[in-house]
Amino acid sequence: MKTEFLNDYLVARDMRLFCSSYAERTAVTEKDPGYAWSRKPINEKSDRNQLEYITAPAGWPHPHGTFFTRGAIWRTEWLDPGAISTRIRGDKTSDEVSFVTKPDGTRVAAGRLDGDIGWLYFNAGVVNALLRHRGGRLHWASRDTGGVGATSDTVHFGVNGLGLITVFAKDIGMLKPWDQRTWAAHNVTPDGGVSEELFSAQMMVQPASTKAPEALIEKAINNLASSFRERYGQELLRENAQVSDILKRAHRFRCVETEGLLDLSKQVTQLFTERVDVDAVLAHCPPLAKGEKKPGSLKAIERLLGTILPEEQARKMMGPLFGLNDLRNAGSHLGSSLVQSGLERLGVDDRKPHPMQGLQLLKSVVSTLHEVEGAIAVPKA
Repeated sequence: MKTEFLNDYLVARDMRLFCSSYAERTAVTEKDPGYAWSRKPINEKSDRNQLEYITAPAGWPHPHGTFFTRGAIWRTEWLDPGAISTRIRGDKTSDEVSFVTKPDGTRVAAGRLDGDIGWLYFNAGVVNALLRHRGGRLHWASRDTGGVGATSDTVHFGVNGLGLITVFAKDIGMLKPWDQRTWAAHNVTPDGGVSEELFSAQMMVQPASTKAPEALIEKAINNLASSFRERYGQELLRENAQVSDILKRAHRFRCVETEGLLDLSKQVTQLFTERVDVDAVLAHCPPLAKGEKKPGSLKAIERLLGTILPEEQARKMMGPLFGLNDLRNAGSHLGSSLVQSGLERLGVDDRKPHPMQGLQLLKSVVSTLHEVEGAIAVPKA
């Protein structure tokens, strides 16, 4: 535990911490180590602390002519509480952070945001900073709104057209000082207006009916796997214990970091493409020609779709997933052509703000998975 956090806890509980420890080390050496220690055990005491040490010729069961050295220490200490508790008790600090509230750079102290009917703006990197905390959480309410926080107590946010995070100022004012500092580090001058969906939900009491692709991708994958199982009686995907962790990292805000779009493509590829059981797919395709190389997972699915749809339609349907694979490979190998190919196949506009690019990538993948699932699904009677 960091001393900062422990001191915060102790002052909030009106406590001091008493620590007691014991440590011992021994060594057997061929030569006398040369320490200025007595051949007889020395025992020194100071308050509650105690030190014992000795160097002497070793006896049985150690080899003849060797030396035995031992040191032991009993140590006790008191750890005093800190001066204030900003995390547990919510004490105010003298170095209160401030936030930019107007385009002219006007700043307002965090303590004065409680009654502010306005919005604060943050670069999208704040989401990743919050999620790095052990209790960090991100969830979605609509395509462009959701909740994010360093703990389970999330803040309602929206994403505007410039990819900036907008949050009701009062919500930031209610956070604890340590949490506010994380937000303050990513605070920017208002630009692009408040997220339309956030404004509609908070001021018009009309939550958007849209869905974020981050909230849909797991269901899209599971529906495709279910339709494959229903039609062919086999499992399309291999189980992987890391799926739940990968889902948490597969969000548009990954794109604001260096090589973020390529990293996001890797996460999504791991969720679906790398889990496909190629043998299960090929079992329901025309046999491979003599000497023909076994295809990868995407080619195998395209081959399967070719037994249901015209080959050209199957190829076009799988295009975005091949584009995702191009970006995935571009992250592992040098080659700008792979990046451009991936962007074009996925319909991602690299002139858009990074979070918008991530949104486009995820929407394209989810849409493709729905199309493939619809083609494979058993026709309703």
